[in-house]
Amino acid sequence: MVLNAELIGGDYLDGVVNPNSSGMFPSSVIIGLPKAKGRLFLQQLEKEEFDLTLCGRLKKREDIFIGFLLGIIASIVLEIVKYELGTH
Repeated sequence: MVLNAELIGGDYLDGVVNPNSSGMFPSSVIIGLPKAKGRLFLQQLEKEEFDLTLCGRLKKREDIFIGFLLGIIASIVLEIVKYELGTH
């Protein structure tokens, strides 16, 4: 309940927070839909979480891996062409 109240107070969620008699903690929270700021924050968290996974780390390095594979394939194709042309 406190976390939801903080998200509403931070303008991430739409909703109403009713404080208790001391005013320090919420006694009830009515939650609405996430606001644009909240959706952007969620997307950022999801991206950061994905980047920490194995797939995320591999995705960052896929360009290097693809370049490496293309280099190997190019050298194999070159050798095949040389062999077929008899210049080997």
